[in-house]
Amino acid sequence: MTILDEGGWMYGVGVDLGTSFAAAAVAHAGALDMVRLGGQAVVTPSAAYLDENGKLLTGEVADRLGLQDSSRVAREFKRRLGDPTPVILAGAPHSPTALMAALLRSIMDSVSQARGGQPDHIVLTHPAVWGPYRREQFAAIPTLAGLPRPSSPHAGPATPESGGPTIHTVTEPVAAATYYCSTHPLPPDGLLAVYDLGGGTFDSAVVRNGDGGIEIVGTPEGIEWLGGADFDQAILDHVNRQLGGAINKLDPADPGTAALLASVQRECVLAKEALSTRLQADVSVPLPDGVRHVTITRDTFEKTITPSLDATVEAFRRTLTTAGIVPQDLTAVLLVGGSSQIPRVTEVLRDTLRRPILINTHPKHAVALGAAMLSADALASRTIPAAPRPEPRTIPAAPRPEPRTIVGAALPAGPPEAWSAGVEAVPAAPAGAATAPPPRAPEDTGAAPDKREQAPTALVPVRRRSRSLHVLLPSVVVLAALLGVSFLVAPKLWTGGTPVCGTVDAALNRPVTASSTEGAGFVAANAVDGDTNSRWSSTVGDPQWLQIDLGSSVDVCGVSIQWESAYATAFQIQLSTDGVNWASVYSTTTGGGGAQNLTVSGTGRFVRVHGTARASGYGYSIWDVDVHTSGSAATNVALPGTANPVSVSPTGPAPTERAPRTPTPPAPAPGRIESSKKAQVPAKSSPTPSKTVPPGSTSVIRSVATGLCVDSNDDPAMALNGMPLGGHAFAIGCHGETSQKWREGPLLSRDTAPGPDWYRLLDQLTGFCLDSNHDGAIYTLPCANGNGFQIWQRVSQPRPATGAMPSGTVVAYRNMATDRCISLSTSDRTLRTLPCPSGNKWPASMLFRR
Repeated sequence: MTILDEGGWMYGVGVDLGTSFAAAAVAHAGALDMVRLGGQAVVTPSAAYLDENGKLLTGEVADRLGLQDSSRVAREFKRRLGDPTPVILAGAPHSPTALMAALLRSIMDSVSQARGGQPDHIVLTHPAVWGPYRREQFAAIPTLAGLPRPSSPHAGPATPESGGPTIHTVTEPVAAATYYCSTHPLPPDGLLAVYDLGGGTFDSAVVRNGDGGIEIVGTPEGIEWLGGADFDQAILDHVNRQLGGAINKLDPADPGTAALLASVQRECVLAKEALSTRLQADVSVPLPDGVRHVTITRDTFEKTITPSLDATVEAFRRTLTTAGIVPQDLTAVLLVGGSSQIPRVTEVLRDTLRRPILINTHPKHAVALGAAMLSADALASRTIPAAPRPEPRTIPAAPRPEPRTIVGAALPAGPPEAWSAGVEAVPAAPAGAATAPPPRAPEDTGAAPDKREQAPTALVPVRRRSRSLHVLLPSVVVLAALLGVSFLVAPKLWTGGTPVCGTVDAALNRPVTASSTEGAGFVAANAVDGDTNSRWSSTVGDPQWLQIDLGSSVDVCGVSIQWESAYATAFQIQLSTDGVNWASVYSTTTGGGGAQNLTVSGTGRFVRVHGTARASGYGYSIWDVDVHTSGSAATNVALPGTANPVSVSPTGPAPTERAPRTPTPPAPAPGRIESSKKAQVPAKSSPTPSKTVPPGSTSVIRSVATGLCVDSNDDPAMALNGMPLGGHAFAIGCHGETSQKWREGPLLSRDTAPGPDWYRLLDQLTGFCLDSNHDGAIYTLPCANGNGFQIWQRVSQPRPATGAMPSGTVVAYRNMATDRCISLSTSDRTLRTLPCPSGNKWPASMLFRR
């Protein structure tokens, strides 16, 4: 009997039953989808809870209930697979095998509900370090879950007699490498090492793109009892020492104490995760005599776990030795598993191996995605041909055929935050370059034992194109030729500029997902519903993200965010064409919240706000996110540090300056990125001077002489080779909106300045930088000029030539290229530059309040 999903396609499933978390992905109808196993999360805790009726609950529900009664919950039971000692839940014994079976059954129920029927093929993953005994225990899990027993991969995927799915098993490194190689093909004879540090075990393996396909080289190595759970315990031990052993003195048999200990363990997990992006984290310990707080620094944490990491490197070296290779032979090292995200892991491997380190944006997903791809290969031998090579996506766990929102699960396409500092990037393969894959044989569960119980060497056939691609090949060749001609001809035909940034909100009421939600009233959809009274709020923890599906790939030129009081101090704006590979187009570690209108440049279907550091003890909270896309020719704007800044060559043709318009503030200039309703700030005629505005801050620039504020728009002020460019800068009544807020931004990496008090002045609405020339004109241009016309010295504490020192933070600005200073006279109220005074006696026209 052939099993079809609701769309009429056979589909396969890959399941990763991890020590700390479990994940599942499906391959169907040409797509590869992560399945939501509960709530907003794609992964679910590997936990089991025995309720009062004797029923085993698993996943998020079990994990949450376990905080209330720890005697009924079990976690990390995968580590005890094969141990004859039962796990006791509320006085009742349960084998680890039975608990894993309950978790698998729950996952398969979610998958079947989402797809409208049971799968056709299932691939289960297990650690490579497991020997024959553990693998035999693992093979019994599907049967206890009401599924067929896994068959030998060497026999091929036979059609089940009962109509149920066939099941194979494969090691976790093989699954992770399969997924990576599907999007980044290895060169001939290229070697890829997999470093898999999960919640409970460490695995390492080497794969090669040989003549016969992708193959395991040598013997996978690993450490069975080493993973994120041990790092959690290391933090708990540190906290206990700092409290003088107060945690050890608690009675774990007491129900109240058990709940307290569970809470402290959860705090330690959150602290470990926070230390991946922060230099320190706090752990709250609710002791009987009151709540105590312990701070642990990243340095302390890394020193604690360094011996364990050194052990993984030694195991990794043994893997290379059995394969007969040295680190220099490797194309790269792929990091898999949640604990591989710890920054120290990358540092140790990079310093030891001196090879490129590849970090997946979601290391917890790679194993399940690779297993799902292997299940798609198994379906290729069925009577109904398999669909084209899957494209990674994510589907909600519900049987309704709606457009699916993508959650990233793979290597980022560029060098954003997903790549650790100093990590060498390996370029992604061009779109369409990868070939579609054939049946791949998963690993046998009955391999011959050896002394170390290591999984034997296995051969995985290379993924090949289907016949349909051979039929299309002539068309592809013709299309490629036409594209080549177009690239040769296009430069001669193109006379316009880059697209105008529109004012329409492309994110309004689009499908949206989030890493978490604080509750039912703060769902992700609130951030794109256009309602000024609704917001999305995440749970406490870092990182968190909000992801919007625009429906198709578009040129994104602006993102406006209206933060609630719980804003991000560090976050990125990321774009993706497939929801898997992400490129960062904006990044900051000094976010100030409020209304932020960010100019970006990139192409993608999916837009993600990715927060890594919070300004408060709460989660992240956003009133509104607007996304703006490009249209007809105009200027391309970019902030320093974005992926694609516009370059205006200082040695190129001189820009032709347009006559500035008389500003009319009520009407927005063409192409202006408008804030959402939530970003509007009531006008105020005379803003109160701030207490102190330190260097590098964002604030208005208000003239002491006139009381007017420096404003800007993106109505092009000049043209370069016929391309409209930049915007106008002018003085106007202070109204406090974003166009009047200027940030003393960082210099570009190629900039040189005489001292620390030199900045680029960035307008927070347009993203342009304040520019000038030797004639004294002031305007704005993209923040990319490599000369000194956009670099300004903040002159602190300038003394007025006459009268008393004005109140507030008073500054003057000197241009590095012209040595002229910004001036706004009372006579004509024209913003210009004039020669700076020789001493510290400044005319009022050159003094400005921040």
